[in-house]
Amino acid sequence: MIFAILLLLALLAPFPVYSHPSDSCVTLPSGVTACPSPTYPIPTFLGIKYAEASRFSPPEPFAYDSSTTTTTTYTFSEFGESCVQDNFDGKGIFGSEDCLFLNIYTPPNMRPDSALPVGVYIHGGSYVNGAGDVYNATSMIDYTEDSMIVVTINYRLNVFGFLASDELRSLSPTSSTGNMGIQDQRLALKWVRDNIAAFGGDLSQITIFGESAGAGSVSVHMTSPKSFPFFDRGIGESGSFSEWVATPFELAKNLYSNLIDKTNCKDVTCLQDIDAKELFLAATEIAAPGSPISHFSAGFGFGPVVDGVELTSHPYLLLQSGDSKDAPFVIGTNSDEGSGFYPLDYNCTDDEVKADWKVDGLNYSAFGSIYLDDPSMSYPSSGSVVTSRSWWGGQRSFGDYMFSCPTRSASASLFETHTSKTFVYHFEKPMEGEFTVPHTAELFYLWMVPGLSPADVIMAEKLMTYWGNFIRTGDVNDMGDGGGYDGLPHWPTYDSEKDEVMAIGGDDQGGIRVVTDLKEHECKYIVSVIEDEMAGYW
Repeated sequence: MIFAILLLLALLAPFPVYSHPSDSCVTLPSGVTACPSPTYPIPTFLGIKYAEASRFSPPEPFAYDSSTTTTTTYTFSEFGESCVQDNFDGKGIFGSEDCLFLNIYTPPNMRPDSALPVGVYIHGGSYVNGAGDVYNATSMIDYTEDSMIVVTINYRLNVFGFLASDELRSLSPTSSTGNMGIQDQRLALKWVRDNIAAFGGDLSQITIFGESAGAGSVSVHMTSPKSFPFFDRGIGESGSFSEWVATPFELAKNLYSNLIDKTNCKDVTCLQDIDAKELFLAATEIAAPGSPISHFSAGFGFGPVVDGVELTSHPYLLLQSGDSKDAPFVIGTNSDEGSGFYPLDYNCTDDEVKADWKVDGLNYSAFGSIYLDDPSMSYPSSGSVVTSRSWWGGQRSFGDYMFSCPTRSASASLFETHTSKTFVYHFEKPMEGEFTVPHTAELFYLWMVPGLSPADVIMAEKLMTYWGNFIRTGDVNDMGDGGGYDGLPHWPTYDSEKDEVMAIGGDDQGGIRVVTDLKEHECKYIVSVIEDEMAGYW
């Protein structure tokens, strides 16, 4: 979480005022003229409202036009409101229910006939916090030599985006429930498909990419036919097809019942009328870690719901059965995904780790034989911070269970059920001064956060090149007509028999190399545990 807060502070650094040429303004299909913000060095359109929605209902498209406004020319110079949330950084509850905005970063001198590939970023935050305005794509556009467009979006979060019940079905024309946030994302993707050509975008080259809950959202779109028309390829960082990316409907209904009791409401109408802050606080208490459904929702209780409409089963299972979009895909995780979440101290003991596994309902004996007792399991030095082998084993087991092993299994399913190329990575570069590579670590490089060390800047250039190549061409190795860092190692297309994964930044020089059978030993057991758990719900 600290990494996410630092990322927010770094990416929101102010820009001076710039003078963009008048032809940076664009005319949308509706006839509205959109002009960029004067505070960004590239034409950047902030706070475009793409939809509006009443509480718990599907979003409705929003249009800027002369019938509802007094002008048809707008300068999009400020971010729209974030959706209601608590970022756990001391701010308290903030945001608005009127929050469905997107932001567009374009190269200088773009034209409607530029036909540039488009990346649409879906932010993470455990489905309960985050916003598109955290992610500044200026460096990404600049480094890829003005060869693509990047869009960031807001979508409804927590109780406002993912509450589900039979009663709530009446608010949706399709009888969907619990997936308002996913519907928001899809409508944002439709807005991009309908309008991005005016900004110089190519409608046939739209990549959705996201991290954590953003990767979980990408997983949902990959297995939801309603989303298929609105994107062409995907990237999932640290969260693709994990168990927690979707919640069983029966468990989601329990959460709804608990919320009804907590708020002393009798029906949906009452929940719709409650003050947003009051509703959020009540929902946060109900969905606290340790609740019956927290295991399925990253510990916060809320996330996409398998409602039989938007989602007919868990994305992991849909992918296994081939019920997913056959699209090029990049998928991967970081070395120490569990380190930022792990509840035990750096100097914890084997007994404490085993007790923690037992509390989580896991077989502590089996986990211990893998992460604590196996002498072949090696862990890095922690430098000046004193850490026990027990802590390393505990946090690695958490990260593998929540992120890495579902990714390994999903990679095999992508290979077996898709004809499109899949590229698998393991990010292993600690930032200068750090000894772990936690959840969100790659974002500092991918978005070129200000203040990176020279060595970290080099790694950022490499990562942006691979991602930029994929957004432009669907192949991490193909630069197409764009620029970027030359001479990167060839990243092999994933084949489950060869089991080749690109390890990025895993030595003192931040090298890139191909490794095989990554986490095969750990995941053979963990995947069986996950699939046994899921069998009890689907």
